[in-house]
Amino acid sequence: MDEKDTAAAALARLEDALVNEFRAYQALVSIARQERLALTAGDAFGLLALVAQKERLLTELNRHEQTRRAAMAG
Repeated sequence: MDEKDTAAAALARLEDALVNEFRAYQALVSIARQERLALTAGDAFGLLALVAQKERLLTELNRHEQTRRAAMAG
């Protein structure tokens, strides 16, 4: 693989990482909105489920960030 192909592959990995990270942040915003609704409705059980989803999503976001950093490093 020549330099151009290597650079293109690195950019593709970075783009994939950024897209995944962006989607995860979109999901986090959606969960925050749902949490607000659950709070105003006094839905404690719904809130607990959302907190569990948010924890899983934050773990996923951390993984995406690590992937993005690795892609940026080369």
